[in-house]
Amino acid sequence: MKSKIYIFIALASIIFLSSCCSTCRVSNSKAKKMLTQNQWSVKSISGVNEKFSSTENIYTLNFNSRSGEFDGLENGNKYFGSYNTFDRSGLKLTPKGTSKYECDSDFTERKFMETLSVVDEFAFDETDLVLLNNGEVVMVFRSISRSDKIKNK
Repeated sequence: MKSKIYIFIALASIIFLSSCCSTCRVSNSKAKKMLTQNQWSVKSISGVNEKFSSTENIYTLNFNSRSGEFDGLENGNKYFGSYNTFDRSGLKLTPKGTSKYECDSDFTERKFMETLSVVDEFAFDETDLVLLNNGEVVMVFRSISRSDKIKNK
């Protein structure tokens, strides 16, 4: 009789755990969809005391889910790279290059690219994209609606 109870408890546990995993996959899928279906504009970069807006000091980030690449603007320059998502919220960004037009704020551009390369996780706070390194917030982006989308120059 005890063995039947143990078997029942084991089966119930397996069913419960497998249902949790399918919920994780749905959440992960939704998070990745939010990541790639929006264009993002910087709100803040850790260690940078500048104001960012959609008209001045523009830093954007776009993810292409099909190619596994990202691109955007960094205050007048275009940049690009590749990315990988893993686990529930893991994110690895690998910047590969940037154009070198004469734009202001070289410090901020360097800090932006350096910060992208240390990101290891992403999360959402309301509609903002939060990029983290070792659990610490390093960048925050706001979603740009389709009608307000900033065109790459």
